[in-house]
Parts: sequence; C-alpha cells; structure tokens
Amino acid sequence: MDRMLYPGFVDSFAADMKNARQDRLLTLQDVARKMGVNPNQLWEWEERGVLPTPDQIVRLAKLLGIEPPNTCLLYTSPSPRDRTR
Repeated sequence: MDRMLYPGFVDSFAADMKNARQDRLLTLQDVARKMGVNPNQLWEWEERGVLPTPDQIVRLAKLLGIEPPNTCLLYTSPSPRDRTR
C-alpha cells in the first residue's frame, strides 16, 4: 500500500497502533518480541508511517486486541479465483 495513495489511512493506522500499544502499557520491545520483529521496525511503523505487511497488520491487531482496518482485510483476503486453485 502506497503512503502517497492512502495518506489518511497510513497516519490513522500509525496513531491507532501507537495508542493501542500505550493503552495496554506495552513497550515497543514487548510488541516486537511477541511479533518476532525488530523494535526499530515497529518504531518505523508508528513514527515514520512505514506500513507493515498485511499479515503483520492482522497479527498486530490481534496482539493489541483491536480490529484490523477494513482496507487491510480486503488486501489480505484471497480472491474467489485463488480459492479454486
């Protein structure tokens, strides 16, 4: 997903992710350890607006107990054509 095409989504996602993490009193290191990623990568998601992969967004949402963004669910859902293979 391109930040230039979806600037509102990217900014909203980053803020929502950071707020959810802080509300649960989790550090970047806590979340990174549970997700198996580098804490610097999480910082880039929150502060620089770098988007994680769709699978990482879904995993992060589950970890934080929040709903993944609808845009992400559409992006990660296999198409009907893929289901027939």
